[in-house]
Amino acid sequence: MTRNAVYASDGRFAFSNGTTRVYRRPVIRDRYYNVNVRPRLIVESYPVEPGYLWVRGGWAWGGSEWQWRGGHYAPDPQYSTYYDDGSYDYSSSFRVGVGIRIGN
Repeated sequence: MTRNAVYASDGRFAFSNGTTRVYRRPVIRDRYYNVNVRPRLIVESYPVEPGYLWVRGGWAWGGSEWQWRGGHYAPDPQYSTYYDDGSYDYSSSFRVGVGIRIGN
């Protein structure tokens, strides 16, 4: 099974197998301006997608206030598959796909 990139647009994550997951951005009503006090973590729960992990979001200091950076799906490094980034090695006399094996 080949895993391609996960695309996020219009509030949806779209996987290469045609599965989509709706992203519900947390509603944040308060503003956090104190650089010394990080706000509480917001728990985001999303369904399991084979070959991917959910990477939780977190707070980041934006220079004048804390800003929430939402979580996202990322390829599972322990999921055994071959990944081809689509590039080619032009130094040889023939075209060779450049890729890495992820997992076992």
